[in-house]
Amino acid sequence: MVFALGLAALIKAGRTHTILWTAAGSVFVAWNLLLLVQYALQMIPRRGPVDLGLMVRNQFMAIPENLPRILQTIINRGR
Repeated sequence: MVFALGLAALIKAGRTHTILWTAAGSVFVAWNLLLLVQYALQMIPRRGPVDLGLMVRNQFMAIPENLPRILQTIINRGR
């Protein structure tokens, strides 16, 4: 909560760079969504420590390689 308030104040102070803030926020949202995909596909453990190197490697290598399978899984869960 405190982080969100501080971030909001920072964004308000830097309104002249709206596109930059939007891009940065979009990157953080995308990173978080891909992290959720890794947990859902059990690419990283649900409990215990998570190896940061493995997580980053999965974000840039494993997720793009498996994107068709990931999208198909998401589509089929909605049925």
